[in-house]
Amino acid sequence: DNKDQFIYGPHEKLNELYGSLLRPGNISTVCARSGSFKTTFLTDYAFKTSEKYNIPVFHMDNGEMSREELQLRLTAGLSQVPIYMLETGKYRQNSTMYEKVKTVWPRIHNKKYFYHNVGGKSTDEMLSILRRFYYSRVGRGNKMILLFDYWKSYNDQNSDRAEWEIMGKMVTKFKDCISSEIPVGMLAAVQSNRSGIVTNKKDADVITD
Repeated sequence: DNKDQFIYGPHEKLNELYGSLLRPGNISTVCARSGSFKTTFLTDYAFKTSEKYNIPVFHMDNGEMSREELQLRLTAGLSQVPIYMLETGKYRQNSTMYEKVKTVWPRIHNKKYFYHNVGGKSTDEMLSILRRFYYSRVGRGNKMILLFDYWKSYNDQNSDRAEWEIMGKMVTKFKDCISSEIPVGMLAAVQSNRSGIVTNKKDADVITD
């Protein structure tokens, strides 16, 4: 069955609209403003898809969140226990919440969800980390979900290129890597143009580039 070649996420409507978002060599990027739960959505999507197919997730964090923050968000989402209750430990005082967390924790703890902070590294350094992980922990030709949070230019003091040029080169290098060398599907996030926010601006002042 041709369908078995592809990895489908947990949302049937997305699958019906777009097919697989994790086709080998493809990059699916979620674009939204800061604080609009891009990371929460992508980690939930990657975790549940990983659970469905029993394949590992490699989460490359570009200085966005710590390992502990991601664990708390994932636990909160799966257990439906507020993150505040988890951070403070107050969920232990509520038997219902405690049982919910106790039920989902083994799902999180035992899954192949790997985190690596790549903040401040160049694109070539990031790809080197990706290659080492894939060949040593996953294996050539095996399936994996690559999650990159998020696209932003690194501080290259030796370059006079514009930010958009650095970003374009960065995306191209990742695309080339997962197309020709490590054939996996990639999920990513990017922040939308914050200068384009229209609050308290006249039409002529809105930046739309």
